[in-house]
Amino acid sequence: MKKIQIKFYPNLDRISKRTGNAPVLMRITKDGKKAESKLLFELEPKQIALWNYDLERVNIRGAALNAHIDKIETKFNKLIAVDYERVYSLSVKELRDEIVLGDKRKNSLFTVFLSDYITQEVHENNQLKPATKKNYDKAANICMHFLKCIQIFEQIK
Repeated sequence: MKKIQIKFYPNLDRISKRTGNAPVLMRITKDGKKAESKLLFELEPKQIALWNYDLERVNIRGAALNAHIDKIETKFNKLIAVDYERVYSLSVKELRDEIVLGDKRKNSLFTVFLSDYITQEVHENNQLKPATKKNYDKAANICMHFLKCIQIFEQIK
């Protein structure tokens, strides 16, 4: 039986020089392998001192960050309890994406089209230079990241 954990913490190494805010990260570990995802919330300088490392929450009553963390943790626990065999076979990054994105990622026709286009039309095209293929990959990654951010934002609403 593999051990799967989820942890939330502020990344104090990435404090913004302009605002002084620290991003909050989610880390999923499975047999020593880890995958991280940045939450949409950041801790203000006053809130950094109020972070409880044992509870992995901010010591502020009714904080939106705490509600968001609870929602993610509940989703994680349900996934483990209901479908452990399938979760067991997923990689850590696939598990992270499923928790953060849910089923929306699987149902997106655009992501399927984009990945098919990149593999069939770009990578198999011998007339394109490697640098051009790399630029297509970068553009596709930026597009996928944008869609991921939109989906996460919609989950918070």
